[in-house]
Amino acid sequence: MKRPQRRSPVLKIPSLAELLTGDINFKLVPGGKPPVRKHCGLDAAYDCHIRGVASMGAKKKSNQRTLLCDLTVKSYKCVLRQNHEWTQNLHRDAEGIYWILRPGESVSLALGFNIQIPFGLAGFMCERGSNIVKGSKKLHLVVLNKNPIDHGFIGEPWLELRNDGKDIFKIRRNMQLGQLLIMPVWRGKLKLVKRLKSSLRGTGSNGNTDKH
Repeated sequence: MKRPQRRSPVLKIPSLAELLTGDINFKLVPGGKPPVRKHCGLDAAYDCHIRGVASMGAKKKSNQRTLLCDLTVKSYKCVLRQNHEWTQNLHRDAEGIYWILRPGESVSLALGFNIQIPFGLAGFMCERGSNIVKGSKKLHLVVLNKNPIDHGFIGEPWLELRNDGKDIFKIRRNMQLGQLLIMPVWRGKLKLVKRLKSSLRGTGSNGNTDKH
């Protein structure tokens, strides 16, 4: 006998008002802190706190990240799994444990919470303004994972950060190095046509419309 085909659940598309004002559920993981909006009603995104350093695919054929170093613990005895070369990045001083990110290096950072994105929305990680310039010092910390966090994902978001500056950067627990931006998602379909309507811009790209 043939097994009956499983039908995808029919999801109701919420109204724009529901998308923009509805609540989004999240849960803290051990050592995590809630994402925050310092200026509620004005800031577009939530600042996220760093809880540790992670690695992609510690197990074979796995796309799950494993926490290599928990920066929220007070003891220097962090667990570094499998790869002992990571110990060259881990240091401590009077302020506690920190991870060194050298120029040209990138790192995966755990953000300390699980989130459930509702249908009709998607999440995006992006830089904070202070990642580029902090005081008179240029940092150039670039977020690499700008792919969307889709509806249905209930795991912990991660921040892929690269140091494009010239100086070493120290990553400490609870630092705010990235923002989570939640945006509505267009649910229409792409329609193949033989001809596109003309526009004032035409085919000008990269901001170049030959007009000043």
